Amino acid sequence: MEMSDLEHQLAALPLADPPEALRTRVLARAAEQARQPRRGFFAWLWPHPVAWGAVAALWVVIAALNLSGPRGDALLASNHPVKSASAEELAQAANRLRERRVLLARWQQDYFYLDRSRL
Repeated sequence: MEMSDLEHQLAALPLADPPEALRTRVLARAAEQARQPRRGFFAWLWPHPVAWGAVAALWVVIAALNLSGPRGDALLASNHPVKSASAEELAQAANRLRERRVLLARWQQDYFYLDRSRL
């Protein structure tokens, strides 16, 4: 890419040094920032590449453990073996469900026909 006449003129100008007061203020602020200690998790990680390696190794171990075990239905089956229910157990469960439905219907009826003027 070719430079224009203005760019040639600007390139020929000598660079001016910044004012000393500005230079001093900028450098002082940079030194102040460099002296402030880092805080939190990043303070522990930043100067220690070994810490970064430890975090990466931990993620690899977590991923390996996650991928090595059973998934989905196999996980549920391995933790909770299914026992077939007897006819008596099914009848008891159906009775409990029926009782809960009756209680819920009574509660709803009492709630909706509640005399709110006495509250």
